[in-house]
Amino acid sequence: ASLCCIVRDEGRYLREWIEYSRMVGVDHFFFYDHGSSDGTREVLAPYVDAGVATVHDWGWGGYPQREAHAHCTHRYSHLTQWLGLMDVDEFIVPARSDSIHPILAHFAAEDPVILRLSSLTFGSSGHKARPPGLVLESYTRRNVTSVYPSNPQHKVWFRPGTGHVHLPSIHAVDIADEASALVEVHPHDCFYNHYRSKSLDDHASDPLRARFPI
Repeated sequence: ASLCCIVRDEGRYLREWIEYSRMVGVDHFFFYDHGSSDGTREVLAPYVDAGVATVHDWGWGGYPQREAHAHCTHRYSHLTQWLGLMDVDEFIVPARSDSIHPILAHFAAEDPVILRLSSLTFGSSGHKARPPGLVLESYTRRNVTSVYPSNPQHKVWFRPGTGHVHLPSIHAVDIADEASALVEVHPHDCFYNHYRSKSLDDHASDPLRARFPI
């Protein structure tokens, strides 16, 4: 099981995210570095040396995340049975096990499927300045439900080697034909925590989200 992730100046959060993801069953990470200047590559270097991570310089304009997902899906489909498209602020939570492998194994023998996970979204948890601890320990206040339409955020996992995923996007995928089935994974089985804003200072300095209310 592998994760594809585009990053930019998220070095302070990477180690926690990688180590947590490995604990729940992720074997490899495909990172697409979109111009980081904060030491991200230094954080990733030990994981690259250990064969746990692959890193690409990714200077695409336009919609670089979608392009990264497409490149990863088609370039590395022979190297991983399952691929998830997630960000550094998203932590997958297998609800019935300590690992994601049981739920992936359950669908491994099925016709090609796209597993869609819903999210629990966390805010600042009352922090104005960035707290010194781990993300998982510092941010504990979230929305009350992961269920659409109260929370419309989703991320996907799929088997890239089947060839049925034609164009992966951010929260969904385009399929090549109708042979693939979309499976809505119930939060009782698996979901992900989305630490969307973190502290108020983090939110204000985010070039993509600062204009949106928390």
